[in-house]
Amino acid sequence: MTSSSSLFAAPEPQPAPANPPAQKGETHTIPVSVVMAVFNGRAFISAAIRSVSQQRARPVEIIVVDDGSADGSADLAEDLGARVIRQPRLGVCRARNTGIRAASSPWIALLDHDDEWLPDKLERQWTALERYPNAVMVTTDIAKIDAEGRPLLDSFLHEGGRMYDRMQATSREDGIDCFAHPEGDIHKAGWFLLPSAVLARRDVLLDVGMFDERIALNEDVSCFLRVLKRGALLVVDEPLTRWRIHASNMHRQELAILRGRLALTRVAMQEPERYPRGYVDRLTAELPGLQVRIGRAELSAGSPRAARASLAAATHDGAGSRAMALWLATWIVGKNADRAAAVWRRCRGR
Repeated sequence: MTSSSSLFAAPEPQPAPANPPAQKGETHTIPVSVVMAVFNGRAFISAAIRSVSQQRARPVEIIVVDDGSADGSADLAEDLGARVIRQPRLGVCRARNTGIRAASSPWIALLDHDDEWLPDKLERQWTALERYPNAVMVTTDIAKIDAEGRPLLDSFLHEGGRMYDRMQATSREDGIDCFAHPEGDIHKAGWFLLPSAVLARRDVLLDVGMFDERIALNEDVSCFLRVLKRGALLVVDEPLTRWRIHASNMHRQELAILRGRLALTRVAMQEPERYPRGYVDRLTAELPGLQVRIGRAELSAGSPRAARASLAAATHDGAGSRAMALWLATWIVGKNADRAAAVWRRCRGR
């Protein structure tokens, strides 16, 4: 058996090999670089890297970009044979972009340090690309697991409240769904592109600017929307990616997530030519309601001044009486908190 150290040794730059024949049960190498950003991920990174080493279609390399970890994540990744790039704490966008730039292969497979792949994941994605070689991105269905690896959800596409079947596939055959023009109706499905499930063309990622460092917690949505303007999306309709839900990622602050969505909306409205038109229209239509949700969260967090600004913006953008009532509530926080809370609850039910 090939050791993890030899499997993930950094290769000499070379032309991408021709698509290898995928013979069932045999391992083979495909021109894919795995890029993993990590920050204090020692608890789960071993399982993530092992899931890569167990792929039947083996990547050329795995690049781990350590984003200022203090728990020895980088040393552990090196011990497991990954190529490690260290940087100070600059955020997941910068870390992923560093890895993409450093990669030597024409295809990039993203993997978060706390997620895992099933052994057939890359092989099935490569089979899809052999059938549809003009695609720019391939993803898979996703299973949710807990910190111990126990199942939480078997299918993110079909059981997770998505509206995936609303998308009009160009073809659906042998578990591979092809969307030749996904930019037309990606907005109908609810978001289903998890970074750990995505395999994307490196040249397209570079050309669209990779992950936008102006956007936090919606940076993957921004990046993948821009990629999908360039070509076809393939979906392997099997849960070959395991998305781990645990204490460190389960309780992300609601307010930070909402502000990330607002940052994405602002950028998309300022640079609409970079994004699918339908998605820009959706973001624009949702803006007043999003600002109301931010105002609620700020009010609940005890920041009436920030809430006031968000709700004034929502009112300006057409949110109506709901935003105005909440805006009035921000003036009585501290003077009469019970009344403010009552106003907030009434508005929440509207």
